[in-house]
Amino acid sequence: MEFPSSIATHTAEQTFYFGDDGLLRRLDYNVDVNVGVAVAHYVSDYREFEGIQVPTRRRVHRRNADNSAGENWSIGIDIDNVVTV
Repeated sequence: MEFPSSIATHTAEQTFYFGDDGLLRRLDYNVDVNVGVAVAHYVSDYREFEGIQVPTRRRVHRRNADNSAGENWSIGIDIDNVVTV
């Protein structure tokens, strides 16, 4: 997917991968602010907060030349709670 310049994103071109349940599983992009490093951004461990499915685990891996994810992740985010206001 290519986002128009009117939408603020970390990179305009992104590839989304969804599971059979319709939830996002992986997001591939090249990091514009980091010399175009190719990454695979995995989201998992979905939990429901006030009716909204939220991935509570995120891991970002560099992508290999064959588009597979590298073994080690460089960014990890774990969410324990979500509060809506």
